[in-house]
Amino acid sequence: MSNIPALCDLRIDRIIDNKHVSIVVEIKDGEKPQSQRKLTKDEVSYLSTFPGNIAIVESLYDCAVLDKLAERSSVIIRYKFDIVLDRGVKK
Repeated sequence: MSNIPALCDLRIDRIIDNKHVSIVVEIKDGEKPQSQRKLTKDEVSYLSTFPGNIAIVESLYDCAVLDKLAERSSVIIRYKFDIVLDRGVKK
């Protein structure tokens, strides 16, 4: 789906304590330089206005943290979104 503008790479849907938890995930290669891990304009637009949980993952560690956050998701998750957004946007 990464070639389709304004969509994320992955969507995770879980039922936890009879509550539906949905997280959209943008996957960036953590081995690449930060300049190559920037969000595109479409990604920023979509993720900035998405009303639910979002995450940017760059490693297996990020995936493990995201899994733990999803288990206790009583608030909106914005995992690493602000950090990655601060790197700027690809033109």
